[in-house]
Amino acid sequence: MIIQHEYPLHIVEHPAFIDFVRTLQPQFNMVSFNTIQGECVAIYLGEKQNLLNLIRGIPGRVNLTLDLNTSNLNIGYAFLTGHFIDDDWNLHRRVLNVVMLPFPDSDYAFNQAVVSCISDWNLENRLFTLPLINPLQMKLCRLAQDALGAMGEVTRRIRESVKYVKTSETHDEKFAELRQRLQVPSTKELIIDDQTKWNTTYQMLVAACELKEVFACLDTSDPVYKINPSMDDWKQVEILCTYLKLFYDAACILTAPTYPPANAFYHEVSKVQLELTHAAMSQDPFVSNLTKPLKEKFDQYWRDCFLVLAIAVVMDPRFKMKLVEFSF
Repeated sequence: MIIQHEYPLHIVEHPAFIDFVRTLQPQFNMVSFNTIQGECVAIYLGEKQNLLNLIRGIPGRVNLTLDLNTSNLNIGYAFLTGHFIDDDWNLHRRVLNVVMLPFPDSDYAFNQAVVSCISDWNLENRLFTLPLINPLQMKLCRLAQDALGAMGEVTRRIRESVKYVKTSETHDEKFAELRQRLQVPSTKELIIDDQTKWNTTYQMLVAACELKEVFACLDTSDPVYKINPSMDDWKQVEILCTYLKLFYDAACILTAPTYPPANAFYHEVSKVQLELTHAAMSQDPFVSNLTKPLKEKFDQYWRDCFLVLAIAVVMDPRFKMKLVEFSF
């Protein structure tokens, strides 16, 4: 139960849990914290040894991928995953280590995660391929946050409008009635974003934009509502969402549970690079001012990684050099 549901180890000391267990079996003596901790560690070490035995018996090598994540407390973690094929040509994907990163954005963090994993597993004799480090997700996150930061005041007004509706049952009912009366075709529901996660802010803005006609008329049926964003605000948010969608779609593909291969990165990176290049040269001052700083930051990442990503595409027999030549 503790491992499967992530209960705290101290649950064995909680009076209510002890009473619950005694109700089920009065003769059962509850184990101590130290005992349950030792048993959990023993299970972990046993599973780790089983995986080590499996890896030592495979005919080929292990490919490493490094994924970064941040907790709600803004603590960085690196997840080192091994990908390998067994004797029956079955693909395995196993998490080898999780390392807390004191400086999530630094090269030191990447290196520490890799070194810690290899030394922790004592796999020096098992030849590994070099780990595929993928900072693209982090770069997309930073660009999205920069874009949202550039439109902070407009985004705040949209957020306050959404909060006005969603934090009151009465306001929500009035909004729903007005939406039905106006026959707005949107299928999206309003959500309040988590400001630490840019993708939820994007989803909030997209839903709000599709319902902007309802917000525009809300003050007529609800005189208390005074936030009403202007038409220019909605136009700017729609443009912002156009470019956030680039980052959002790419992030969804690159963080899919199937762990896409390296050649998939090139398609997404080149698409973002091309769209930002076109947008930065736009005749619309708002579009160019919004996207030029994003393009400059993304270009730096592009220069560092395009050759490696292009090689991965060339190695894909479906594309070889044709896609690289076409995109360049």
